[in-house]
Amino acid sequence: MRILHVADTHLGHRRWNLPEREKDLYDVFDEVADIAIEEKVDLVLHAGDMFDKSDPPPQTYIRTYEILKKLRDKNIGFYVVAGNHEVPGTIKDSPLSFFEKIGLLKILSLRDVGREVLKDEYGRDLEIYGYSKKISRKFFEEKIPVKDRETIRIALIHELVCEPMRDYLGWTENMCRERELPMLSSSPNIEYFSYIALGDLHIRWENKIRGSIAVYPGSTEALNKGEAFDENYNFIDRYVYIIDVLDKEIRYRPRRLTKTRPWIYIEAKDHRDAIMKIQSLSNKKFVKPPILVIHILRREGSLERERLIKELNDLVDKNVIFKIDSISYAEEERPVSYSIKEGAEGFSLDKVLTEVFGDREIAELIRDFIDEKIDEKTLMNRLREDKDFLDKLHKIIRETRL
Repeated sequence: MRILHVADTHLGHRRWNLPEREKDLYDVFDEVADIAIEEKVDLVLHAGDMFDKSDPPPQTYIRTYEILKKLRDKNIGFYVVAGNHEVPGTIKDSPLSFFEKIGLLKILSLRDVGREVLKDEYGRDLEIYGYSKKISRKFFEEKIPVKDRETIRIALIHELVCEPMRDYLGWTENMCRERELPMLSSSPNIEYFSYIALGDLHIRWENKIRGSIAVYPGSTEALNKGEAFDENYNFIDRYVYIIDVLDKEIRYRPRRLTKTRPWIYIEAKDHRDAIMKIQSLSNKKFVKPPILVIHILRREGSLERERLIKELNDLVDKNVIFKIDSISYAEEERPVSYSIKEGAEGFSLDKVLTEVFGDREIAELIRDFIDEKIDEKTLMNRLREDKDFLDKLHKIIRETRL
């Protein structure tokens, strides 16, 4: 049996409120489905935070449906546990529940520990246990009832554990306890599982703990600059894992994703050096125009700064770069804000509405209506009840007619 392990796809996430950035998450999730089909996997295990929030916008449902249907059409199962972001309040269902109801996935754990027993082509059992974020601590506190140690078991868990923090950041066990991070090595269940399929950490990590393979594949996109670079400021590639369940063992390997949007860190001596390094990007090929993080060691006068901003805006217009995340200087603690354009392939609906209506308050109300955060009745009531608001809207309409 072959399995694909993925986590933290955050479908519907819209960084900088740019639709193109939201599309990046769908593009790479579509690639995950294509990899699953190409690798001829039997099922996909998603370790949580499939969606960015518990009430995603309509387009998220549409794109997710299209992608999951590709898997169902190839008879590839899809199992998921709920992460931090999909667990709803007391009123709304999780978006996961919608896709389960139409037969495109199975929720292995939402509010309880889940267990699924599958059989491979030889009739051997594979047990999969699911732990959503809401009840993930049960893996570390409650021993599962097992009849044997020979059955191959996989745990699908959404939880941040101590071991990668120790490996990446040098945290001690006491530091983990202070932050209430559990230790995999202290779980009473670890020895019963061949593979621990983890989610929540957005950076790839793998290790062998008391005989069990523990893996965070990481998020499928870098959602911010803290997730984009390693300690040497190299862009961190994104991965899924392919798991082969054999007779008495599990083999696994990472598979790099190729459709993620790249981030580039540029350190320059001064503005002129920054311009030279940025211009050199025109000669390079990227799968998508990159996001830049710029750090300049010496601040200069306004003329040099204006030249840098002009060059950046020109490259955005030419679609060489997509977005400037930040520009910082060595002597300053916070990044400096400049008027730099957004990528030509993206646009901000909020800005468009503000330009059309000329009033941010009205634009925000219309945006809430478009995003289905309020219904038509709420919109009309707001217009009727707020005389100042209605007067502003009438004024905009009169000016438009003129």
